[in-house]
Amino acid sequence: MKLNLAIGFLMESEVKLLIDDLKLVAQSGVRIRILTGKYINITQPQALYLVKDALGDKVDLRFYNIRNKSFHPKAYIFEYEEDADAYIGYSDMSR
Repeated sequence: MKLNLAIGFLMESEVKLLIDDLKLVAQSGVRIRILTGKYINITQPQALYLVKDALGDKVDLRFYNIRNKSFHPKAYIFEYEEDADAYIGYSDMSR
């Protein structure tokens, strides 16, 4: 199974709420990939460090940084062996 997140920004306060669950998911063998960006400079470096420190090599954490291009998706994709579920909506990792 894979968990793919494309999120416009990450904030430390919200990552703290989710990090224990993400650790459990990673420990169960699920590959976690997170793509985030600098949308209106909201992503907090400490949120990125928190994710990487907690999950280490169990997360593929990437940062979208293309000049003059907006990146503000909210996609949560759960890939299974035979199919997938995708949730697209309003929720960044912020309050």
